[in-house]
Amino acid sequence: MRAAAHNLGGSEVPLRLLKVRRMVETGSAELAACNHHASDLVSLDATIAEMEAAYENGDLDRLTRNDLAFHDIVLTASGNPFVPALMGQLGQLLYTLRRETSAFTEVQEHAIVHHKPVRAAIASRNPDEARRAMEEVPCLGTNHTAVRQLTQVVEDISENAVTPLISLTEKNDFGGFSPVGGALELSPLVQAQPDLAGVDATLARAPADVAAIDTSNVLEQVRAATIQLS
Repeated sequence: MRAAAHNLGGSEVPLRLLKVRRMVETGSAELAACNHHASDLVSLDATIAEMEAAYENGDLDRLTRNDLAFHDIVLTASGNPFVPALMGQLGQLLYTLRRETSAFTEVQEHAIVHHKPVRAAIASRNPDEARRAMEEVPCLGTNHTAVRQLTQVVEDISENAVTPLISLTEKNDFGGFSPVGGALELSPLVQAQPDLAGVDATLARAPADVAAIDTSNVLEQVRAATIQLS
């Protein structure tokens, strides 16, 4: 797990984990609709009740545990023993991530609302409906297109602006310029011009890309990030 995250920035790891979780869990919900037992539905109902009680009492740890427990039940109900074994390796990382996002009341409310249609779809033994229900990502809101577009803008800035600038500062000591023979040695700046032009172009197009994002039906945290980049 550490090796997989080695080349990722700290801010990228949570998003990548959410993507992994979503890929696995949508398929698991589809399988669970066909393979679940009555006892699985009872367990799902119990975790939803626990989440609601935790929300009312302001117990973040209890809510987070039962949120993840709900998903663990779906993984097991898929009938494929390799699925929970795979996701089990992400348990602590997902708990930490989920607890951070669940600190927001709006996220808690979305999570509770989201789990009920997932349970209903699984109980109906409708695989397509179960997959669609699980595709909802409570911690990001219902407008997945906006989240994807915002992620693309951030990745563009990271790859084509931040990374080149870091590389330039590592190769050159711009703070150490001093006159030599009465003149400044400007060759490092001249050599950096192509990279700086790419950085400038990336930063110049970012506001327009962000302005084109429809932020309706996103959580306030996503909207705030969009405003910050505009």
